[in-house]
Amino acid sequence: MRKRTPPTKFPYPTPEELSAIKERTVKTIRALRPDAPDTLTTLELATVLRATVGTIYRNMRERGHYAGLHPIKRANGRLLWPLA
Repeated sequence: MRKRTPPTKFPYPTPEELSAIKERTVKTIRALRPDAPDTLTTLELATVLRATVGTIYRNMRERGHYAGLHPIKRANGRLLWPLA
């Protein structure tokens, strides 16, 4: 079994950079799916952004966000990703 290497340390984005990342992400989603609701499930977000669900969960776990988007945790444990 291969040992997992720890993630490389990237400098964390400033709040301004994070806001810009979020704006670009939301703009991309709105361009690809103009009929998208105000919140997306993790699977829908992965489909629109052409990422895997595992990538989204890993970034959420390691960084607390994915592409500047911070999810809302529902009572059933699932995540909703707001686009507003």
